[in-house]
Amino acid sequence: MHGSAKGSVSSATQGWDGDDGPCLAVEDGNNDNGTRALKRYLRKVDFRIVLYCAIGYVLCMMDRTNIGNGLDTDLKLSDTVYSLALSIFYVGYLLMQLCTNIVLKTLGPSKWIPFMGTAWGTVCACLAATKNGGGLVAARFFLGLFEAGITPGVVYMISFWYPRDMAARRMSAFFMSAAAATVISGPLAAGLTSISTDKVKGWQWLFIIEGLITVLWGISGLFILKDYPEKARFLRDDERAVIEKVLVAEHNLASHAR
Repeated sequence: MHGSAKGSVSSATQGWDGDDGPCLAVEDGNNDNGTRALKRYLRKVDFRIVLYCAIGYVLCMMDRTNIGNGLDTDLKLSDTVYSLALSIFYVGYLLMQLCTNIVLKTLGPSKWIPFMGTAWGTVCACLAATKNGGGLVAARFFLGLFEAGITPGVVYMISFWYPRDMAARRMSAFFMSAAAATVISGPLAAGLTSISTDKVKGWQWLFIIEGLITVLWGISGLFILKDYPEKARFLRDDERAVIEKVLVAEHNLASHAR
């Protein structure tokens, strides 16, 4: 952790304290104050960081599956080209995975996640301009390339904000948000594709609107996300201090266990 906090940590014991996460005994002169500060911290960060990332994952899952809403029929794609457009997504996805960790350490997740979200939202919107199979294959490749950076960025960011046991539960919630995409994407696709016109088909509206929503989500991340708790102005001083003590205690315990 960056900076220092007053006081010391007497223990960090894992367990559950209702809905507020692990019980962490923080010795700051008044343990009740430390517990309340930790609970406020969790509520704020869950609502701001975890919720933002979960919304992004929902958009990610929706954008990658929108290919099957009339596009193949209007572009008269062969089965081979359609299959290639589906599979090429994962080629870009795997290629980006190879360099994501290096770039993450340079830019930091608070810049990386918004950049990738804005980029894949732009590609998604541009899919509406696809005129043939070649353009679709190229767009799907770049869609996979940019979507690949989201999950590593979220994992990296969460590790700075929560102890391990709490981070694992937040990551579980993050991945479970994919279920929301299944619930939302069907009715949304049906509604948007129904507004098809002679000039703009329904599937084009679907890509345009969902792409623009993703771009707005990405840009908003520049104002919402911070790399570390000590850089977060939305936290109070006691909230920053208590989470720093918790993370330092966990680091010390891990070092002693080696």
